[in-house]
Amino acid sequence: MHFDFYILHLTIYIKGNNVIIQLKSGKKVIDSEGLTIDRDFDTLLITVLDKFIVKHKISRLSLKSIEIRGIMRSESVSSMILKTIEAGLGI
Repeated sequence: MHFDFYILHLTIYIKGNNVIIQLKSGKKVIDSEGLTIDRDFDTLLITVLDKFIVKHKISRLSLKSIEIRGIMRSESVSSMILKTIEAGLGI
């Protein structure tokens, strides 16, 4: 599927040591992936995001928002990784 004409949203849900990443078009979930926060979290997160971009042929202009939901200590490394990804996408 190619979603150039859709407005896509990336939502990252954090619950304890688990993270669910969802790619949505409107309210419809297009793709979803679950991760566990461990020592390779940064690599796994980037791999999942890259997979979403390639699989769905997402252009930079299609991705309109990124939302991080859940409770995470702001000083934790995983929290800093997620904030860096959010800033890096420039949304």
